[in-house]
Amino acid sequence: MKHFILFSFLLIACSSLILYNNCSPKERDHANPIDPSYINPNGDGNGNGNGNGNGDGPTVANLGIYSETHEGAPGVNIEIFIWNDEGSGQPTLTMAPFGTAPDEGVECFQCVAANSAGGWFGFGFNAGEIDMSFYSSGTIHVSVKSSDCSDIQIGVLDALGNGAWVNATTYTFSNDGTWHKLSIPVSDISGAIDISRASDLIAFLNVLAPTDGDTYYIDNIYWNKD
Repeated sequence: MKHFILFSFLLIACSSLILYNNCSPKERDHANPIDPSYINPNGDGNGNGNGNGNGDGPTVANLGIYSETHEGAPGVNIEIFIWNDEGSGQPTLTMAPFGTAPDEGVECFQCVAANSAGGWFGFGFNAGEIDMSFYSSGTIHVSVKSSDCSDIQIGVLDALGNGAWVNATTYTFSNDGTWHKLSIPVSDISGAIDISRASDLIAFLNVLAPTDGDTYYIDNIYWNKD
């Protein structure tokens, strides 16, 4: 199963909040992936777990954000915020349908541009506030696939409101319909943010006007120390 301690979806400008805890993809209904029966009683719904932002961040060699190979760590509670241009249709982020071959394991995420998605849309894996200094000389790994989207920005945000973004094409991505394993050195983004006060441990953004139905997939997201 994909490893994460707390996992939730929040739609920007939407008051609904649904949480669900670790669960096997065999147990999860992929037709209704945001299932409120999977609730982590240790989370507070704000991405705040033990140790966030207190200088005692995670110290595992490979920190799984969304992965079946690499586990998460105590105190790293993830929420997903979905963003889009105000007044436009809401993009969807769901588990990919059965039959979609993931890059690793048995599941992956699918992001689809909605009707009138406007000039941009995106989403971020938010951990509240957490010290990621342990990984300052490491690498952020993510697998991405699309036949549509050529402009995918990948970033990390901090709790001070700063963000650092890189273009996925810089790290071998192309919209050729195959999986691309991207390795982004933390040093490529850490100069623009305070990594000791990280908030969104990875975020995705499409800044060119997407076409209705444009789709891309992500999988196996983790931070590596070295």
